[in-house]
Amino acid sequence: MLFLFLFFITPILCYDSISSSICVNTSLPQKSTFAYFVQSWPGTFCMDQSCHSITQINEGFTIHGFWPQKTESTYPECCFTYWKNEEITQYVQSHEWLLMNLRYYWPGLKQCSFFNYEYLKHGTCIPSISHGEDGPQYFADIALGIANKTNAWKIMKEKGIKDDSITQYSKEYIRSLFKEIYGANPLLFCFGNFFDEFRLCSDIPSFNRRSHPKIFDCDISFRYLETCNNSIIFPKFPNYTINSTCLY
Repeated sequence: MLFLFLFFITPILCYDSISSSICVNTSLPQKSTFAYFVQSWPGTFCMDQSCHSITQINEGFTIHGFWPQKTESTYPECCFTYWKNEEITQYVQSHEWLLMNLRYYWPGLKQCSFFNYEYLKHGTCIPSISHGEDGPQYFADIALGIANKTNAWKIMKEKGIKDDSITQYSKEYIRSLFKEIYGANPLLFCFGNFFDEFRLCSDIPSFNRRSHPKIFDCDISFRYLETCNNSIIFPKFPNYTINSTCLY
């Protein structure tokens, strides 16, 4: 059993260490054809019991990011911006609505100011939206616009899905639930049989439509990227400490 536990935890720890570095933003923006809206299941992400938060978050999925894509597997990153990590933090701190929404929907459960990382890596590559004096807010508007519309986990629980670390569900059944909730088929990602995250395909919205991106079916040909087996398990939503010194 110890071997299996380490097998599942190791990728999670690697994931967190990768996401801790901040971009050197020198790349020129490249044309993106669509984007992934990505939400994670904390039950898997926090299996190493190292998650923390500054506030109580409701049981459910949390935002990982909104990633502009060139193709299903290639993407621009770390595009040029005048924004620096410290400036983003100061901006968020001075905008209470944004701060509260990041804490609730886009928390840095293992890394302080995780949103900053996502903005500098991915948001900077949507220059029509995320540049300018309110760039961080405009980028956040996209993902928050999707997340605020529905509580996917609440609906899944009403359909009988349990986060008991035991019950197995077919991958296609889970996909069909997301289709019912969002009106689009996602891509599904797991660590072994443990559900990790889902990715919805989205257009790159115009500035005036940034809070209302259009979600559509991810092409079936993209499913080679998926890491879930035919059976999916939801680990129990974690007990995390609420003693974080992180602002968000």
